[in-house]
Amino acid sequence: MRPQSTSTLRVTVGNGEELQCNQICHEVVVHIQSHTFLVDFHVLPICGADVVLGVQWLKSLGPILIDYATLTMKFISNDKLIELKGERDASIDQISPSQLRCLVNTGNTSTFFHIQLDPLTPEPLPLTHTIPAIHTLLTKYSSLFQPLPNLPPSRATDHPINLIPNAAPVNVKPYWYPYFQKQEIERQVAVMLHSDHIQHSSNPFSSHVLLVKKRDRTWRFCVDYRALNAITVRDRFPIPMMDELLDELGGATWFFKF
Repeated sequence: MRPQSTSTLRVTVGNGEELQCNQICHEVVVHIQSHTFLVDFHVLPICGADVVLGVQWLKSLGPILIDYATLTMKFISNDKLIELKGERDASIDQISPSQLRCLVNTGNTSTFFHIQLDPLTPEPLPLTHTIPAIHTLLTKYSSLFQPLPNLPPSRATDHPINLIPNAAPVNVKPYWYPYFQKQEIERQVAVMLHSDHIQHSSNPFSSHVLLVKKRDRTWRFCVDYRALNAITVRDRFPIPMMDELLDELGGATWFFKF
């Protein structure tokens, strides 16, 4: 059966990509376990499965009795009880790396999961040094090397963000996140709320949140402030002249900066 043109249908697939469908095949004959069905199929460029029978087809069957323990599905069609049975494959063999590579290169994989057991994180070693003077400094200021339990105390001067006059509040729609990143974002937000690093706010401003993979394979919580920076008044300071700077250094040859 030739596909026919239809109104554009947008479908979001498992990896977050949005596909557009402009063609449909009406009343395609499908044979399932000696039973025949007429199904309308939307044409989509997907791989891993030739046919996907979704909710639209299940709705056409009426009431359905599903038993996941026995992998059976029962429903009434044309005044006749129909039972479909799932297949159990007990002879599943482990795939070799070369076979997996071939499936990935030919696009014949539907879903691929990589599971890795992370080793236990050891306790941080105490701050020590072979030079006694440095060891004394590390011991004296050991609190500087500990994670902050909360925000620093209020200071005499607070940092302001000066906006361009009459600028509208930045309120950006959140990004789409995979489910595992969504769980990680919620976990880190809960930790920061518990430690008072952040607090609930009714401010009309909002910015994107991103997770960036660190070298130790953990996630770094980042906020995308580019939209806010675009309406922020820049602080401008004159750059000192090099000749004046050299005069102030007075012939010094060793320098350091923070």
